[in-house]
Amino acid sequence: MNDLDKVVDKIKKLLAMAADTSSPNEALIAAKRARSLMDKYQLTKLDIEKQTGDQFLESQGDNITPKRLRWVLILQRSAASLNDCVGAVTHAPVVKYLFQGFKSDAVVAKLTFDYLIEACNRQCEQSQVKGASEKNFFRIGFAEAIHRRAMDIKSEREQTFVSSSGTALVPLKESMIVAHFGELKPMKSKPLRKPSFQEMHSYLKGEAAGNKVSLERQIEGEESLKISNF
Repeated sequence: MNDLDKVVDKIKKLLAMAADTSSPNEALIAAKRARSLMDKYQLTKLDIEKQTGDQFLESQGDNITPKRLRWVLILQRSAASLNDCVGAVTHAPVVKYLFQGFKSDAVVAKLTFDYLIEACNRQCEQSQVKGASEKNFFRIGFAEAIHRRAMDIKSEREQTFVSSSGTALVPLKESMIVAHFGELKPMKSKPLRKPSFQEMHSYLKGEAAGNKVSLERQIEGEESLKISNF
């Protein structure tokens, strides 16, 4: 087995671990390790253009809503952007939030999305904001702060990572994802109405909370031996 075969074998094993939902922490570690290896593989071993279709995956976030929610959609776009994925949604009777991309990217995007949803709801509760509308504006403020930071990170990645053919890696991956899954129809969204004073105050509190949340999920404890061996 040559070096390239060994890398591919490691990626396959890590992706198998990432699919094991019985241990979310280990799944996240394995998925990140796999994506790191895939990035290196694409950059130094083989042009990303030569990657095969069986390396794609559509993952689904845990959050399901009866209708599309603005703040959830913003966090979905953020998680997708942070992990070089494309976000998609299902429609009636319920809305499911999907991530289309390379396998390890799609797994991490789903875990990132779940983490951001949980962080947003936790921060909203801790803020002691009252009223359904005010809580909604808090969550929108939180989500938009996260999205701005995610766009900055994506922009930096686009300038840093280049395939061996000299093409920017991030937009190249996105074009391959669209080619594999198909073009998505643009989603229409109603413009956000002008908030009241209390709603604007809640939005700003949410924005401040979003600016403080780590975009690199912290994992407690030691990595397991089976993962550290990779």
